[in-house]
Amino acid sequence: MDGDGLLPDVCGLDLDPERELELPEECWMAVLGHCAVREVCMLGRTNRWLRELASTPSLWSDQYARLFGEPPGPALNGATVRRKCRHSCIRAARWLEADVVKQTVGFPDTVCLQLDDRKVVSSDGCSVRVWSHEEGRRSGRVSVLQGHTSPVTCVAYDDNRIVSGDASGMLRTWGIDDLKPSRTLGGRAAHGGGRVAGVGMLAGRPMSAGSDGFVRMWDASSGQPTTVLEGPRGAPIAGLAVAPDSGRVVSCGDGVHVWDVGTMELLHDLGLPDSLIEEGSSDAAPPSFLCVSHFGSVLAAGTSNGSVVLWDVRCADAIGVIRLPMQPRLRVCGGAASGWAVGSAEGPGVLLPTEWADVSAVQLDDWKLVVAFNAAGAGGAQPQPQHTGGDTSAAAGVVAVYDMRSAPGAARLSSDDAPSSSDLSRNAQPLLALPTRSRIETVRFHGALLMAGLSGREAVLWSFGAPGGAHGATMASLHQARFLQAPRARAPCAPVRARVVTVAVCASGAVVDVESAMKLILRDGYKVLDVRSSKAYDDQHITKPARSSVGVPFLSRDGTAPDPRFVAEVSSSVGPSKSTPMLVMCQDGGDLSRRAMEALSEAGFTGALQMEGGYSGWGQMWSSSGKRKPPPGRWVSTGKESLKSGLNIPGVAESYDEGGNLAAKRVARGLAEGEELPPMER
Repeated sequence: MDGDGLLPDVCGLDLDPERELELPEECWMAVLGHCAVREVCMLGRTNRWLRELASTPSLWSDQYARLFGEPPGPALNGATVRRKCRHSCIRAARWLEADVVKQTVGFPDTVCLQLDDRKVVSSDGCSVRVWSHEEGRRSGRVSVLQGHTSPVTCVAYDDNRIVSGDASGMLRTWGIDDLKPSRTLGGRAAHGGGRVAGVGMLAGRPMSAGSDGFVRMWDASSGQPTTVLEGPRGAPIAGLAVAPDSGRVVSCGDGVHVWDVGTMELLHDLGLPDSLIEEGSSDAAPPSFLCVSHFGSVLAAGTSNGSVVLWDVRCADAIGVIRLPMQPRLRVCGGAASGWAVGSAEGPGVLLPTEWADVSAVQLDDWKLVVAFNAAGAGGAQPQPQHTGGDTSAAAGVVAVYDMRSAPGAARLSSDDAPSSSDLSRNAQPLLALPTRSRIETVRFHGALLMAGLSGREAVLWSFGAPGGAHGATMASLHQARFLQAPRARAPCAPVRARVVTVAVCASGAVVDVESAMKLILRDGYKVLDVRSSKAYDDQHITKPARSSVGVPFLSRDGTAPDPRFVAEVSSSVGPSKSTPMLVMCQDGGDLSRRAMEALSEAGFTGALQMEGGYSGWGQMWSSSGKRKPPPGRWVSTGKESLKSGLNIPGVAESYDEGGNLAAKRVARGLAEGEELPPMER
């Protein structure tokens, strides 16, 4: 190469320096193999060559094994494995990368609760309450279900009925629609006058477990039990979990018992492995199980000594024990951890205790385990912090979130070589910790909501929203991405323009153009809040993507004044969280949407953006079904023929080129904005 010092002149070959400096495919595969799922997806968006490499089945098999702890089964093809990895990481990111908003809702001394997208069924004292977590208990829309004479200990519901149990053994049901009492199951002492420890719904039938050691399935019409399951040792039951998909019921007390209700067979009788029992006096009774949760092949049970035991129900093997470590590496809500003295949503600083007494609640889903740890003495005196000083206070409990995706593939424990509980605890670091200043009685999550019932205080609701809110500079950070440039297999790669969301800031908040609005709808799940009149919305509105648009008129029927129900209707139509991302749209993007933005801002909504140009501006670029309209000129049909018939109209070819190849060619040739490629290159 004429002594340029870059490449040797081997055998007189005329080598291309650019080609020789490209990384070979093996190197890129090694790079992709060390990337996380998100980085692999982003690299695959850089160019076609990397997209092909990023779709290699073996690459995603390795990603699957890294996430879930075991290789994908033979029934899963490459596309299914890739989709499972992506969906799992997206679901986890919605919690772990979210802005966590904490608010006080509900009622003091909530001991049990269930929630969904719109409502909460909870109990405190002898009352069962049905209320909306969107507006807390201050909206006045709280239904109180009376009938229990003892404190209610558990609640559950499905699409047809609510079932609850109390400390005296009474089981009652209510209709979910009219909230009227239906029947008392088993008379006034369904479990022999003892405490009802748990209730659930399986295939429309109520299930209950009590201190008498029995699990019962009930006929809701007659009020009589149809199936009775007796624990292997007749010990009192402390918790119940129902798995509707598998038809299994899990109870816990002196052990953890897994039942097949259809065959009335006891599948597993699980106890705490000897090697994982806390060391102590030989006279001390072994810890009991207080709560249990079952999802997929993983079973988790909380104990009275502050630990959580995990099993694989496929083989009844213990796969680990979790305890909240003394010096964890974790993200605490609202601040960064520094030992145990941390800034959090509770205040300037919260000191976490050094000793944990029990686990009062556990809940599993497809990727996470949520655990409620309570400090020693949390029910009475305040727990002793590790150190004092400064503007800090002691936490009585912590809600911890763990990544459980690799749990089914964890190494099985045997009686001979099982590691100690402390070794396992060090390997289980919580990803998120939410401290409370009162004992935690119960914890449940649903979607992007997490709620805890506290002793002596009102319940706490944590909402997981989009990072950073929805205005100005924050929106820019949401959509920044690094696109690595890499060579194609046979030719140098031309630069590819990254997709950018354009956000402007005005007096009423952030404003996006219609091009950026479509990106937000497709990629980030934004809802379109159409504030025009009902007639205008019915005449024409955005129909695709499906269910992306909702119509909530800002003005009253006469069109002269704002509708006083506007904010409440938005909460009901768009979503439960006030950080729900939405695009506010009127007819022309003017005064009506500006006033709607101001009303939403005053009501505490943080995820609203105003769409520039309104529906008229949208209609100039997109059809109501979400298809891009061709630029002004002669009519051009959609599909591949548009690339032929419309080549003489500037911009048409680019508008239908999904891969962005023509745009890349223009950049590669150094053409300025507005200059067109030669006809032969289009």
